[in-house]
Amino acid sequence: METVVDSQGWLISMERRWSTMKILPVASVIVLTAGTWAAAYSGGNGTQADPWHIGSTADWEQLMDTPADWGKHFVLTADLDMTDIPMTPVGDLSVKFTGRFDGAGHTISNAVIGWLGADYLGLFGYVGPTGRVANLSLINADVRGRNAVGALAGLNAGTITSCRVTGYVSGNSHVGGLTGSNNRGTITTCSTAVAVGGDSHVGGLAGRNDYSSTIAACYATGDVNATGSYAGGLVGYDYYGSIDTCYATGRVSGGSEVGGLVGRVHYGTVVDSYATGAVNGGGSLGGLAGGSYFGSVWYCFWDMDTSGRLYSAAGTGKTTPQMQTLSTFANAGWDFADTWAICGGTNYPRLRWAIPAADFRCPDGVDWLDLDYLLQRWLADDCAAAQDCQGADLTGDGRVDFADFAALAADWLK
Repeated sequence: METVVDSQGWLISMERRWSTMKILPVASVIVLTAGTWAAAYSGGNGTQADPWHIGSTADWEQLMDTPADWGKHFVLTADLDMTDIPMTPVGDLSVKFTGRFDGAGHTISNAVIGWLGADYLGLFGYVGPTGRVANLSLINADVRGRNAVGALAGLNAGTITSCRVTGYVSGNSHVGGLTGSNNRGTITTCSTAVAVGGDSHVGGLAGRNDYSSTIAACYATGDVNATGSYAGGLVGYDYYGSIDTCYATGRVSGGSEVGGLVGRVHYGTVVDSYATGAVNGGGSLGGLAGGSYFGSVWYCFWDMDTSGRLYSAAGTGKTTPQMQTLSTFANAGWDFADTWAICGGTNYPRLRWAIPAADFRCPDGVDWLDLDYLLQRWLADDCAAAQDCQGADLTGDGRVDFADFAALAADWLK
């Protein structure tokens, strides 16, 4: 609720959820003293033990409008469709988001945030050092601004983990599918399928990865287009940052220093990562990295066939068949026990955390082969003693039955 008093002494009350404007004499308004109004949301009290519940678009609007709450704890309790909801970032340069937001596996969809002359734009504008956003899917987002622009966060100095983003992002500088800038922040087990456009420092996941920031076990599949320099399928510019166990598959184009994974590695570190997307543009084009200035790049690869590039400032180029062969990566020390998996001859390595539990068999994807795998173990009831019936006990209740069939159906064709 916003209130202003006009020049005639009338109080104007404007509520964002209604199109009407209510005008009341000041004398008729009950004034609440400090401490008598509590932001209730849909439950909770904002503590770590009992976070505020965000269960409706009205709750999210209240969060956007209440900077005093941006250091509290929240949990999303329902999927939210933000169609036609006026959106502003949670957290900005003056009041950063320093609380905890747990998406709890839920989805926020159709969020539109567009201020072409503004900085620090995203669902969260600025995530501070103690801020944390986790377990959230942001679907079909449309975010457009100037500098430090990302679908989930304009700038992240905290922790973002287990988040998924799809949609479109555009800006000028420091523009990314997940965050415009990862500045002393940590991003883990996140994915983006976002079309990203900008001038410089543009990446499929992050525009920049700065100052001891970490991006680990993440991937980006969207196309990246920069009119200027430093464009990468995952990160536009890695400046003293770390990229570990990541990959990018989208097409990348830019003016200069354009790479399938990273535009430029500047005193940064990249380990156990790969890129497959087509790379085009002006000067300094690389299948993995467009440029490297004292960068440390170890055990990384790019696909020379699909990228159209025989050169990279760092990494090792391989043909498509070699990129889809286990030994290429296993011989480089990649971890295929806990981190990676590959259906040899049909696809590139995938991060295990991103593979649906019902994807039992190669090739990748949940289909009839996986249904057959489940049915071969149908009604088995000794799963606790048989490694969850070789994974077929998707619900972990010790038995393969209709509950597991429903879990497989939920992942069908993923």
